[in-house]
Amino acid sequence: MRTITEEYRYAFRTPVLIGGGILIALATLFAFPFQSASYQNLFSRVGDVCVQTFGTLFNTGHLPHLLAFGGFILFASIFIISFFRQWFATHRFLRSLKRYTPSRGIIQSENMMYIESDTAQCFCAGFIHPKIYLSRRAIETLDAHELTAVLTHEQQHVVNRDPLRAATLRALAHAFFFLPIVRSYERRYHEVKEIMADASALAIPEGKQSLAGALLKFSREAGPAHATLSFFADRTLIDLRIEFMSGHVYIPLPITWSKIMLSLMILLTPFALFIPQSKADTTPTHPCREGGVIQPHPFPAQPLRYDFSTIPSYVK
Repeated sequence: MRTITEEYRYAFRTPVLIGGGILIALATLFAFPFQSASYQNLFSRVGDVCVQTFGTLFNTGHLPHLLAFGGFILFASIFIISFFRQWFATHRFLRSLKRYTPSRGIIQSENMMYIESDTAQCFCAGFIHPKIYLSRRAIETLDAHELTAVLTHEQQHVVNRDPLRAATLRALAHAFFFLPIVRSYERRYHEVKEIMADASALAIPEGKQSLAGALLKFSREAGPAHATLSFFADRTLIDLRIEFMSGHVYIPLPITWSKIMLSLMILLTPFALFIPQSKADTTPTHPCREGGVIQPHPFPAQPLRYDFSTIPSYVK
């Protein structure tokens, strides 16, 4: 059985490898017909190569490669649009927050941001330089041990850059929406990253009581649409985290064989277009038989002349 750290890495790397492998395969299949001598002189004969290349792409033999190019552009575009949509939504949300300077100097860190809010909130946000955002109400509500447990939990998200990882997996799930296995791994990662952060908080002194008490005092948080935030009290995982804190062994979200087989079938079906066609029968036909019809023998235009002097005497 894998540890929580191994499950965390496995849940993130598997969909990334699947999505990256699909894009690389499509790019390779598209670039296959370009491996010709004319393409090697691209820099010297740009105009001629473009005409020859795009002129031959629409032939029947190159249609699968054209479809591969279309699939690569489609999936890559969906991934990029989804990723930057999350980026801008998160940036817009963070800019809307009001900064707050706490009266009690409890924590001074470049990774900490204090916000003005009437609800107890704490979350990690930021793709390039993630930071912990803590509300004024949370500072006033939590005691020292609970606040330490909350910040230890969120610091784990900062170290692992979970906002960036979560946005990447969500964009992959949007791009490859037709593959159930990618969506399942994205949900598994969403669970494992919170369990792993809770495990780091439980390791500190009085971590179990402090973490449970802080979870009860926090409001069940949910971020704005399309924004990628790692909330401490994510409302979709409260019950799972309480079970983990109470001593239950964490069991990851199962990936069923039906989803694996369905994803494989969906992936392998389009590649049937690239199976080479059976070659036509090129066996040479008899010169006197073409198309099943006997043709007259092609006699030579000049009459044959034989030299009878070479015939042995006993034959004569």
